[in-house]
Amino acid sequence: MKKRHFSWFISPVIIVLMIVTGLIFLPHLPDQIAVQWNESGATSFAEKYIIFVFPLLGGAIAVLQFLQYYKSKDQRKYGLLNSVISIILYILQFVICLSSLGYINMEKVNFKLASLLVMIACGSLLIYFGNRLPKYAKNFYIGVKAPWAYEDNDIWTKTQSFAGKIWFFGGGFIILLGVVGYFLNIQVSAVLLLFCLLFITFAPRLYSKYLYEHKSNG
Repeated sequence: MKKRHFSWFISPVIIVLMIVTGLIFLPHLPDQIAVQWNESGATSFAEKYIIFVFPLLGGAIAVLQFLQYYKSKDQRKYGLLNSVISIILYILQFVICLSSLGYINMEKVNFKLASLLVMIACGSLLIYFGNRLPKYAKNFYIGVKAPWAYEDNDIWTKTQSFAGKIWFFGGGFIILLGVVGYFLNIQVSAVLLLFCLLFITFAPRLYSKYLYEHKSNG
């Protein structure tokens, strides 16, 4: 039996911590808690049970990662990625709980800087997975799961390769939007950001459909 790198066990421990943290905070939280803020204060609220979405999301990501990479030769890399994602989710859960109880005043947060950091983080993830996509063999867990890509191994490979380039440059564009908006004091257009996200989502799928139809007609 292949020995797992210790990093694979960090994520389950953090997920358990998230569940325990949620159970500890739950009786003390108001029925409605703030989950989104801006310079004026809280803008969105949700039921207090939303704090358990974080361990559920962390668990789902960990399971998908394990199913994809449990036979990988590079156990350390994917175990550490799981751990980082779980730590981020735990921080988000903890901040929401503390803010709901008044221990953190979110109105004093520098939202301009926070927006920059979020866009850098999101862009960096897209760049990272953009580099990884062309290396994924055909599977049902990770990659651009266009139905046409599953019809042919060559179409799958070309779809992931094309998507990898789109995600890489899309991630760079999102980081650029954040940096320009921060240093030039320009509010990043939500429409421009949405267009970028829609493009990197649907362009690879349309390309996969084109490859399938071209091969079928050829």
